[in-house]
Amino acid sequence: RTVDRLCALLSGIIPARIVSCSQNASRCHIHAGYSSSNWTIIPNGYDLAVFEPDDRARARLRRDWSIGDGQFVIGNVARWHPDKDHQNLFAALSRLSMHKSLPFKCVLAGPGMTAENTALAVLLERYDVRHKVKLLGPSDDIAGLMNAFDIHVLASSSEAFPNVVAEAMACGTPCVATDVGDIAMLVGNTGLIVPPRNPDALSRSIEIMASEIQDTRSWASRRQACRDRIAADFSLERMAHSYGLLWEKSSLGR
Repeated sequence: RTVDRLCALLSGIIPARIVSCSQNASRCHIHAGYSSSNWTIIPNGYDLAVFEPDDRARARLRRDWSIGDGQFVIGNVARWHPDKDHQNLFAALSRLSMHKSLPFKCVLAGPGMTAENTALAVLLERYDVRHKVKLLGPSDDIAGLMNAFDIHVLASSSEAFPNVVAEAMACGTPCVATDVGDIAMLVGNTGLIVPPRNPDALSRSIEIMASEIQDTRSWASRRQACRDRIAADFSLERMAHSYGLLWEKSSLGR
């Protein structure tokens, strides 16, 4: 707390500019006493040559996972941490599993997403969804995973600017996510946003997506809108350009 307070006191003196990738994080810092006069928001940018639709990666991974074409694949890339609120996700999955007409599989990837995580195992058993979940652990092939998912779900109770949402969208994978941090701004109208800690709303939104995927034209349009949004506002080139302009202005100001 002492270091935090000291940084806040110095924030209007030492840095020419303070850069944040998140509007929400900026507001939180200013509320905590940071200077409000020298903040710049530069959202993260993504390499669209890496994160792009890839039908071959999709087919390969789903084959490796023994997942058939008839199954709806829900993906969640997140480390094991209270802020990621996996309990919220599992409660939503439990509600979904009551609908026998919706065959689905949820794939969990990230540090701690393994059978050796006893706390995770307890939650899966509590909500009776272990048979619906595939645990991958950490992965170096995030682009491949995003292509293998039908949707990506983020059930977090707290976020700033989650890269996984943008990475999924760049691959043309629609998202269902909680309204925390900058997620609503990032997703826009390309996906569905729900209140945090509300498994009923989360499960209903997943159901909506599972129903829409049956309409090939509508689903293709949604997937393209996801990628177009990242290409227009969150490309790596746009981020680099923004940092370049900021550096030039700061240099001229000195």
